[in-house]
Amino acid sequence: MNDQPQAFSPEALKFLRALQRNNDREWFQPRKEQFEAVLRNPMIELCGRLNTRLMTFAPDYVTDPSKAVFRIYRDTRFSTNKTPYKTHLAAVFSHRAMPRNYGAGFYFQISLEKTGIGGGIYQPGPELLKKIREHIGTKFEEYETVMRKIRAKKVAGEFEGQPMTRVPKGWDPQHEAAELLKCRSLFFYAELPPETALSSDLEDEITKRFRAIAPFVRLIDEAVVGSRSSSSNGFLE
Repeated sequence: MNDQPQAFSPEALKFLRALQRNNDREWFQPRKEQFEAVLRNPMIELCGRLNTRLMTFAPDYVTDPSKAVFRIYRDTRFSTNKTPYKTHLAAVFSHRAMPRNYGAGFYFQISLEKTGIGGGIYQPGPELLKKIREHIGTKFEEYETVMRKIRAKKVAGEFEGQPMTRVPKGWDPQHEAAELLKCRSLFFYAELPPETALSSDLEDEITKRFRAIAPFVRLIDEAVVGSRSSSSNGFLE
C-alpha cells in the first residue's frame, strides 16, 4: 500500500480548468488565495519531499522549494498571446552551483492536458550550446551509453532534440556524433495522464523518471558547471 501523501486535490485541476476559461486579472486576483491553497503551496510541499529523494541520487540538484516552482504569471512582452497567466504549474531542480534555469536540470509540470516529467537542457543560448557540443564531440561514447541505458528503462519518455537539418558550422558532417550535435535541446520528457497529479503515486512516478535521467543531466552539466555567462536555458517554463 502506498503511504505517500496525495500532493494535489481535485480542486487543483478544477482551478486550472476555470483559469483556462477566465484567463484575466479580474478573475484571478480575487481567487489568488485559492490558487495558493490548491496549487502553489502543495507544489512547494511536493518539491520539498522530492528534495529528500534527490538527496539519494542527485544531491547537487536539491533546490529551495519556493525557488524551484515557476511563477504562474506569463511574460507577455514579446508574445502575441497576451493572456497573463500560464495554465500549468511547473518546477525545476537545477545544479546548486548555478542559478535556476541555467544548465541541465529536472523538470515537472501539472496541467489539464498532462503530467509532464523530464530532465536535460532546453534551448540553451549559443555560448552554452557551443560548450555542450564540444563536450559531446569529445565524450560521444559516454553520451551514447548513457542515453541507451535511459531508453532501455522505458520510463523517461521520448528524447527531444529539436535538431537542425545540418551539423553546426565547424563540425564534420561525418562525425560520429553528428546527429546529436545537430540538437538544439537535449532532454527526455514523459507525458502521463493529468489525473496522475491527483494520485498518491505522483511522488514515485516523478522520482523514478528523475532517477533514470540523472546520469544524462549530470553528464551535460560537466560541460556547464563553471561556464556561467549570459546564455541561459529556457527550461520549459
